[in-house]
Amino acid sequence: MTNRAKLPKKTSFRFARVPNFKRAGSYYAAVLVTYPDKSQEYTRQVKVTVKRQKDKGQIVAYGAKLTAKSLIKNAKALPKKGTSSRKRSTPSRLGLTCLLSK
Repeated sequence: MTNRAKLPKKTSFRFARVPNFKRAGSYYAAVLVTYPDKSQEYTRQVKVTVKRQKDKGQIVAYGAKLTAKSLIKNAKALPKKGTSSRKRSTPSRLGLTCLLSK
């Protein structure tokens, strides 16, 4: 909004329909403007561009010991081994079969 400073204090703004910020691309969305007297109006469609996030991969020195557990930041929050006795397999998106505990 180019004239935001000219609007009354406590004027709020939100997307009428929130764009998908988890997926890179261009989206068109209107902004819902709510004035202090509770009246509302929509802006015209504005272009929102979501840029691709860079991979936050980990660099490991050649010959360094690397384990799967060392890559998981929240390992302590995961369920303990043996907390579930039932297991089922499910196909992944890549066609691999993964074991999931339930």
